[in-house]
Amino acid sequence: MAFASCAFYGWVAARLYRRMRGRERAAWAARERALSELRQAEARRAHTDRLAALGRLTAGVAHEINNPLAFVATNLAYVREELSTRGETDPELAAALEESQVGVERMKRIVQDMRGFARTGPEAPGPTDAAAAVEEALRIAAVRLDRLAVVEVRRQGGLPAARACRPELVQVLVNLLVNAADAIEALPAEGRPGRVVVEVMPGSAGVRISVEDSGAGLTDEAQVHLFEPFFTSKGARGTGLGLALSREFVERWGGELEVGRGEGGGARVTVRLPPA
Repeated sequence: MAFASCAFYGWVAARLYRRMRGRERAAWAARERALSELRQAEARRAHTDRLAALGRLTAGVAHEINNPLAFVATNLAYVREELSTRGETDPELAAALEESQVGVERMKRIVQDMRGFARTGPEAPGPTDAAAAVEEALRIAAVRLDRLAVVEVRRQGGLPAARACRPELVQVLVNLLVNAADAIEALPAEGRPGRVVVEVMPGSAGVRISVEDSGAGLTDEAQVHLFEPFFTSKGARGTGLGLALSREFVERWGGELEVGRGEGGGARVTVRLPPA
């Protein structure tokens, strides 16, 4: 009986010890998860602070650029008017002035878009013209896309107003377009210029926007970890926050953001926005 009692109490003690060890391991794992989430939250906050500072700097630079642009536009108009008054009809000079005027107008639009893009602070989602947001994002991303890819825009008229925040939607689209440019830039030189197709179509209940590139596409590992903060396939060039923040924005408006393989082998990102 003494042996049986000792064996029983030993078994109980061992079971209690294993249970305590299990709880200790679970508590340690929970602590590690909490610390990891805290580190990620701190990194996101620091990144957001840097973006806010960059936004303020961009708004200031855009304001400073606006003044000389106005001088250039005024002087071009003056030169054209003077040439017309004097009867000067040199076609090459007229064409050069026309191209300069078009360039100045494009720069003015880009500066206006940059000022709107740089606005910080949360805004409540509301009725948004998705097609206009796409055009604004294309103008901003043109600096990266123009030398790397041919951009094709497919848009259907009569789109319903989407529920979104206009500056954040432009930010999401610029991020997708820059990602497409990065994917094409990573190709060998003979693979350029690449191709980027942007579609703005009615969705099942709202608006569907997709960006497809002719890059190398996504690896299986990338597809698994794509929306994890700080996961990036760009090496030191990437922060690993672009897609995670983009999906956070879209889901906040009640929409969806999906990433998959395109028809040509590259990546295809689809944003589905609910109706306003």
